[in-house]
Amino acid sequence: MTTLAKNGMPPQITSERIDNLPVLIYWLKRMQVDVIIDRVLGPPHGNWDGLSYGEVAVVYVAYVVMCCTHFLSPLQARAGKRLVGLSQALGKPVREARCR
Repeated sequence: MTTLAKNGMPPQITSERIDNLPVLIYWLKRMQVDVIIDRVLGPPHGNWDGLSYGEVAVVYVAYVVMCCTHFLSPLQARAGKRLVGLSQALGKPVREARCR
C-alpha cells in the first residue's frame, strides 16, 4: 500500500550523504565555538541574512576536518548538497548563498 501526501501525490523521498557532519557540528557547538566567534565579531551587518558568523565558522571547521583541506572553492558545492543535514545539525534553516 502506498501512502499519499496531502496533495494526492506519492511523497518525494530524497537522500543526502551526511558522513560525520552532524557529529562534528554537535561537538563544535558543544564547545561553543559559534558563541565565542559571535561574541568576538559581534552581530552581522544589516545586509547579512541567514547564519551568524559563528555558525558559518562551525560549518567551515567541520568541512576542514571532514575533507582534510582548507580550500574554500569546493565548500559551497559540497554544502549545497547537504542543506537538509546542515539545517538539522544547526537547528535552523540553511539555504545556498547566491554569489554574484
